[in-house]
Amino acid sequence: MNRITLVAALFASAACTSEGKQESAEARAVGAAALTSADLGAGRVVELPWGSGAAAVGFRPAVQERAAIGAPAFAVDGRGSVLVLDAVKGRVVRVHGTELAPLASVPKDADDIAVSSDGAFAVRRSVTPKVSVFDPAGHFIGDVDTGAVRDVDLIALGPSRRVMVTSPYQETFVAGSPSMPQERMAVLSTKREGAFARRDGQGLVVVRTDAGQIELRVVARSTEEDGRSRVTARHALGSASAARLVGVSGDIACARVEHVSEGAGGAVSVRREAVCANAVDGHVTLRVDLPSPGLYVPRRELVVGAGSLVMARPTERGLELRSWQVGGER
Repeated sequence: MNRITLVAALFASAACTSEGKQESAEARAVGAAALTSADLGAGRVVELPWGSGAAAVGFRPAVQERAAIGAPAFAVDGRGSVLVLDAVKGRVVRVHGTELAPLASVPKDADDIAVSSDGAFAVRRSVTPKVSVFDPAGHFIGDVDTGAVRDVDLIALGPSRRVMVTSPYQETFVAGSPSMPQERMAVLSTKREGAFARRDGQGLVVVRTDAGQIELRVVARSTEEDGRSRVTARHALGSASAARLVGVSGDIACARVEHVSEGAGGAVSVRREAVCANAVDGHVTLRVDLPSPGLYVPRRELVVGAGSLVMARPTERGLELRSWQVGGER
């Protein structure tokens, strides 16, 4: 696979440049590093520089008793352009065309982002149980209460601005929309098994069996009166220590898979890979080794969108974005 590395520029240092020169350098950097839908699936690596200006992504390096802080999440819309949650600067930006375009100001406690098929987006609040919803132009629409689900792992934004939340147990709930909020008991009644779903609505989960095999399972709600869910298909992804679903593109589901091993001296090593498979027939469409984590691990490290798997990795110079085609139909 051809790999094109677009290194924008080293982020400007206030100690050696003036503020005006810094912003100018950052603007040139963004022009060189902009990510468009044509880049997705091309195996390219794009680097968005850290910096204090409007044309760069905010970053706070690690200090004693505090880990590094940067963009915790990103999303890919239906056109293939990337939205970055720039938490340090309290904003969402679109990496599109030849510029880094601010879309909306968001609360500083926002730690996750999701985008709908029409370009509207939502951010999760980490301090208060709310999800804030914005239209495609970045105008604030309203908040959705997610307090019915105690632990929220991921959020999603569906048609009619409906907010979905997924628990760490791979259960998804519909929390309502700003124009049609739901009572908390009503939210709990919408539970669907699966962190994501196939095109036919059946849920998808990953499970590690007692034999150490990772399975992609398809789960459907029973048509019987008991309402219990049942597994309708099992697809083997290989042996591993752990796995986590990160997204779907049509019927193609992608997971981050980890292999933990211990050396002779007791040192533990972890090898990570991304595996994508057709959730209908189980055919593996992508299997690729992932680089080691960067300065911090984003809440959304891997995202599936526009037929591609995209990874965000914080480096010393900036936020690195790389992508692979997931295979199959979009």
